[in-house]
Amino acid sequence: MKIEYLWLSLCSVHLIERIEYLKSAIRNPQSEISDPKL
Repeated sequence: MKIEYLWLSLCSVHLIERIEYLKSAIRNPQSEISDPKL
């Protein structure tokens, strides 16, 4: 149960990061070229 909770929290953090990255990419399309997360 602990491992599942950890996995879920990690996934949600990754999803939030992804959404924030997409939002900033939409706002500033030039930034995705130099973004190391690609």
